[in-house]
Amino acid sequence: MKITKQSFRILAAVLLAIAALCIAGAVLLNPEKKAEVAKDRVVFTDSLSVKAVLRENSLFGKGEIETTRVFLNITENCLASYRLSIQCNSCSKKGSYDVKITLETRDWNKTVESYTKTFEGGYDLTIPLDLNYYNSLYEQISRELDYKASEPKLVLTIATHAAGHDYQKRATATLGSKVSNLEFEPSTTKEFLEKEEIVVKDSNLSILRFALIPLAIIPVAALVYVSRKWEIVEGDPYAKYSDFVVKAMHAENGRVVVESVEELVKLAEYLNRPVVRLKGEFAVFDGDVVYVAKIEGRKATTS
Repeated sequence: MKITKQSFRILAAVLLAIAALCIAGAVLLNPEKKAEVAKDRVVFTDSLSVKAVLRENSLFGKGEIETTRVFLNITENCLASYRLSIQCNSCSKKGSYDVKITLETRDWNKTVESYTKTFEGGYDLTIPLDLNYYNSLYEQISRELDYKASEPKLVLTIATHAAGHDYQKRATATLGSKVSNLEFEPSTTKEFLEKEEIVVKDSNLSILRFALIPLAIIPVAALVYVSRKWEIVEGDPYAKYSDFVVKAMHAENGRVVVESVEELVKLAEYLNRPVVRLKGEFAVFDGDVVYVAKIEGRKATTS
């Protein structure tokens, strides 16, 4: 088979580009990638309740009642009971907690009590909340300021720091009247998902990476085969004029034999002459010159 130099150069460029892409893919393709997986689940679970320690009274009688509505005139004291536990598989259950009691209004706030302690695994707290005292403290500050700030309340905050996470519980009690309303969530649970980064390998990408190496060899081998088995010839420099040039086999005594019927038809269109079919050939007459194309498989006749 034959191939022109220009076509061979184009073929070589295409095949080498394919080989280069395969090699680049084999080098750059990374079947390993990083992924985040769950390492552990840290669960904080707590419960909070408030009991009022009552004086002798006609409504409830003397004793303790669990409540969120405290009548200060018949209440000696309040006790907040708080319990927290931590569940996890591999985390450290050691930590610390901060207890803070704050008297707050819209205009000012005052920290009444605060302390920090350590624990392991969980802890139980019993926190006295003397609402009568805090109410009287609010009244005292109001007298000193000579005005009563609005929306007074007592805020209890318990902040836990453990297993690399922070967890907070908050309870409020209204002040400024003979009835104090408590607001808090009796129990809550919060989960933290511990993650770790691992390297995973994609088996499909691994197979593709190893397959790209032999795939890169195929176009190179094809190029070598073409260069050795095919005859590389000079291209026709006049091929760009093929729409205007009629290829002829030979010419003698006003008779021109063209290469094919197609070439003859192209000439006939150019000369605006009909194509005449003889027994063994087609012909176009142009004055003293006759252009003929032999019918394939039959001998041409002469006139």
